[in-house]
Amino acid sequence: MKKHILLFIFCGMLFTVNAQKKFDATKKATACLEYASKKMDLTPEQSKLFVEAVAERLTADREKLAGGKIKKLSKEEKTEIWATMLKEFKNKLAPKFSKEEIKQANTLFKEYKKSTWKKNKK
Repeated sequence: MKKHILLFIFCGMLFTVNAQKKFDATKKATACLEYASKKMDLTPEQSKLFVEAVAERLTADREKLAGGKIKKLSKEEKTEIWATMLKEFKNKLAPKFSKEEIKQANTLFKEYKKSTWKKNKK
């Protein structure tokens, strides 16, 4: 009986941790939207799509490169992963954004990521 209770508690904790990771990506994506909206004029539909795309990109980034995995990869593998993530990001934004807007959104995403990385690094 004790084993079942402990197993139940452990499973509940796993679901909670997974939900927190997803929330973290959404929170960061929303902050990135605030940063990007200062330099881009976005409609509500575009804003929603932008948050979804950034959250997916941040989640994919964390899954593929976090936890020291990036140090074990060759330069070609890293380039391939980043190119794949960029392609997915562009495909996600393509229905509501023009090519120039997608390019600008990617640039702003990179700027935001660098600026927050520098803050966290200090």
